[in-house]
Amino acid sequence: MLQDNPNLLLVVALPLVYLAFQYGGRLLIHYRLTNRSLLVLVFWIIPVSRTRYEIVEEIRAPPHTASPQDAIALRLPNRLWSPVGTVLILRKGLLPLQITPGDPKGFIKALRRGVYEETGRWPLVS
Repeated sequence: MLQDNPNLLLVVALPLVYLAFQYGGRLLIHYRLTNRSLLVLVFWIIPVSRTRYEIVEEIRAPPHTASPQDAIALRLPNRLWSPVGTVLILRKGLLPLQITPGDPKGFIKALRRGVYEETGRWPLVS
């Protein structure tokens, strides 16, 4: 039946892929704050992105894409749609990094504290 109708395959497969990443993405992508950097890890051990605290300029918690600069970002979400929002980290000389931690406010607070302890300056927050 599915071989005869490829549209039916799309109707069945797309929602399944969406649901798998929405709820399984947290098992795939993980965020870790270290003493010197923010790591984005796959399966808790393979680093795919490292942002040193020295290059963090600003941290935003946009409810949506607010400016063209926000639209062009390195997106490493662990869910497709986040009911609590995203965190956008503006970095010196690099694309902004957009992530979806479970607790954006707590994550921003911990990231700001890490940046301050490493560099002696507080990053802007908006």
